Amino acid sequence: MSLTLMGVAAAIVGTSGILVLPRRVPAVVSTALHLTGSALALWAIVDAFFHPTAVRCEWPIPGGALHLVLDPLSAFFLVPVVIVAGLGALYGDAD
Repeated sequence: MSLTLMGVAAAIVGTSGILVLPRRVPAVVSTALHLTGSALALWAIVDAFFHPTAVRCEWPIPGGALHLVLDPLSAFFLVPVVIVAGLGALYGDAD
């Protein structure tokens, strides 16, 4: 569940940046989406501390396996990244 939440959070944060590019969407909407994505990422991080998650996808390419893991150590290092990104969104919206 942690990796799914982290993927959704990344999609929301990415969408918040793309929406503001044409300048038709107010920056407040982009900031709200970014903070929502950061909150989901923090939720995934807290979940990863107690329930580490791993996904392995195989395909016929030799040596071509995709292995994604969200364990407590990687979650520990994601905490400052997510917090600083959310605070950066708040700072960028301040006029």
